[in-house]
Amino acid sequence: MALIKCQECSKEISSNASSCPNCGFKLESNGGCLKIIGYFFLFLIVMAMMGRLMQNDLPTHILGNKELPLTGTYSCIQPKIVHSAKSRSGSLNDVVNSGIVTSIQITNTSLALDVKVNGLNQSSMPIPYTLEGEKLVAKSPLKEEQVVDPTTNQPWISSRSEVVSINLKNHEMNRVVKNESLGLDRKVTGYEIFTLTAKCPFILK
Repeated sequence: MALIKCQECSKEISSNASSCPNCGFKLESNGGCLKIIGYFFLFLIVMAMMGRLMQNDLPTHILGNKELPLTGTYSCIQPKIVHSAKSRSGSLNDVVNSGIVTSIQITNTSLALDVKVNGLNQSSMPIPYTLEGEKLVAKSPLKEEQVVDPTTNQPWISSRSEVVSINLKNHEMNRVVKNESLGLDRKVTGYEIFTLTAKCPFILK
């Protein structure tokens, strides 16, 4: 039991008393009110923390549509697509604007493209992505390996990189795959650049 001063006569009285035994002043139950207020604020803090945890568990969204979750497989509809590829030697230089099927598989950590050009598979492996402003940007690790040309028996280095970006605002997807042939002195002896641009809405399958 603690002693407090009566607000009316300033006499010391028990904190448990409902009224002052000296002057009869009715005491306010400040302790009880403070406890209730304290519990209320504690409840609000706990609810806010739970809400933040739940929000972090929810998937983010793509294409500005809150009903469309980020994770899933998306198909390109009404495609207006240009596929182009070229080589240093000029032996490969084509543009295809039909016969292209594109879909995107997006998980919480990576994305992969399922691409067929006139029936030929030109898909990508899963690539980790980051969110950069209004874009998802996926950059594959640079892959290099030394190979031997079976016709000349000469060794050379095959170098490959891939970058995929998806603009969440204007529905544009760009993919650039760069293959380089390097001599052992690392001078470029030949290259091919494959570019796929898709400007169309992507819908969840």
